[in-house]
Amino acid sequence: MTEYASSYDPVSRDVDGIRRQRQAAMAQPVVAPKNSSVAETITAPAEVPPRPKHRVLWGLGMAVGLVVLANVAVWGLYRGRAYPGIRIDKLAVGGLDRGRLYARLQGTTGSQNLILKNNDTDIALVDAGIDADIELTATAATEVFDAELPLVRLVHSVLSRPLELTYNVDGARLTTALQKIAAAVETPGRATGFTVRSGVLEVTPPQAGTKVNIVVTTQRILSALSAKQQIVPLVIEHQDFSLTGAQLATVKANAERLLTHKLSVVVDAKTIVMDRALLGDWISVSQTGSDTTVAFDQARVASYVAGLAAHNDHAAVGARVTITAEGNVTQAGQAGRAIDQQTLTTAMMAALTQEAPQTVTASWKAVAPGTTYIRPPVSYHGPLQDRLAQFAAGHSGIFGLDVKNLVTGETAAFNQEYSFTSASLYKLFVAKAIYQRVAGGQLTYGSASGVPGRNVDVCLSLMITISDNGCAEALAAKVGWMPGLDAEGYAGTDLTKIPKRTVAADVALLLERLYKNELLGPDETARFITLLKGQKVNNRLPVGLPNGTVIAHKTGDLGNYLHDAGIIWGPTGPYLVVAMSQGAHFSDFGELSSMLYSYFNP
Repeated sequence: MTEYASSYDPVSRDVDGIRRQRQAAMAQPVVAPKNSSVAETITAPAEVPPRPKHRVLWGLGMAVGLVVLANVAVWGLYRGRAYPGIRIDKLAVGGLDRGRLYARLQGTTGSQNLILKNNDTDIALVDAGIDADIELTATAATEVFDAELPLVRLVHSVLSRPLELTYNVDGARLTTALQKIAAAVETPGRATGFTVRSGVLEVTPPQAGTKVNIVVTTQRILSALSAKQQIVPLVIEHQDFSLTGAQLATVKANAERLLTHKLSVVVDAKTIVMDRALLGDWISVSQTGSDTTVAFDQARVASYVAGLAAHNDHAAVGARVTITAEGNVTQAGQAGRAIDQQTLTTAMMAALTQEAPQTVTASWKAVAPGTTYIRPPVSYHGPLQDRLAQFAAGHSGIFGLDVKNLVTGETAAFNQEYSFTSASLYKLFVAKAIYQRVAGGQLTYGSASGVPGRNVDVCLSLMITISDNGCAEALAAKVGWMPGLDAEGYAGTDLTKIPKRTVAADVALLLERLYKNELLGPDETARFITLLKGQKVNNRLPVGLPNGTVIAHKTGDLGNYLHDAGIIWGPTGPYLVVAMSQGAHFSDFGELSSMLYSYFNP
């Protein structure tokens, strides 16, 4: 083979000579080596890309690499970096000039360390938690400077127009800090008060106070930041509750008038007469400037009514439902009753506006008994139980297992009441509720699911077969996350909290009811089981089954939680398996499934 590349001299100034050398070299035939399997002679193409193209590509690669490294360096320097007296909570960039950025930060730092002046005391805003309240943004932002963005997307924005920063104070955090300052410097005032002792009206003298005007102080701080000022006066308002002799006489006369009211409250057959001492406890005095108001305070009357209810209400006795394999055993509860506090308070306030004696009768509200669901621990014995216990002991992690032969009724369980994060097993309960709504006419399979382009039927399929979370959330929103599952016998399942939790016994109960047509109607049951048979995630229980074995199941995995639950049809009949775990391995499920299949189909 002729080596034409070696004759090319890139530093030669004889351009025509170089061109002639390259043309002559390219005209030479290229012959395969003797040890090559290619027998024919290959003619070189008329044009061969010159070697300088490789240098161009190499140069471009280096340029891109340098830009990426520059962005990494910029991000390391400025992303979340704390400067004296300031922290960047968010930085949006439409271009980045290091010198201007640092200069702007330095300029902002000086104005941010504000001092509030309160008489002879200086209060630094930084001491009140304002050191993180300034948010820097770019006036012409095109990208958010965030580590989660691909670096190549930052190239244009970082190298584009110069950066212009502005800063804004977070009003909510500034208010919170000023409230802390106010709590430390304010002197609470007190209006004139009244107490009735032994039927005699006693006056509690007023007390002057001070209060920080947070609204005005905030405005001054914002103005100071813009003007680069360092000291802002703390705006203090004085509260003077003192009364003149004539004012006090009028207030006392009004209070005495209120004390003459005659009010009785009837609770059942008992009549309670409100005396002067009690009426005096309900009187409040409010003062705004020179205007003073004396009146009965509804909040104080409501507090009295609450105490009255606490002594006279009759609590309900809750019902108890014991969940057993044979069915639920219910011990009836007893309804209670309670004073209708809102109605009584309103009636008493209305009566206190009347000069004539008034009698108010308390009304009652029925209190329904709550229900407590109890599932006594069940102990199983026999060879199947022994095998489950041996399996759990021989594998790492925590297991919750519930197994039942749906033909013979033979049952075994291990840790069946242990509460696990449900992972995607909660979708079984969501599907149950949706099918119940369809059967009841509240939904149809063609109803909107809440996910664009997908109706209820499509979302049910995706939620079960591929565990689609978007569809699950949308369908669950339609049924309200089912806070009453315990009333249906699923005492260990709570989907209203995060993380959602359930137990193997509850999942087994749902599957058994589904198989026996006790959960849904015939049509919904058939649809539900068909979906479970179409499960696409088959890396757990199905692994231990012979090819062709029918299984209708649902998996769940979240973090180190791995679950699988379903109904398996073997030669001798169907059986259900619920396997929940924390810290187990995928292969453990195949071993368990193989062992159970062999046991039920010897």
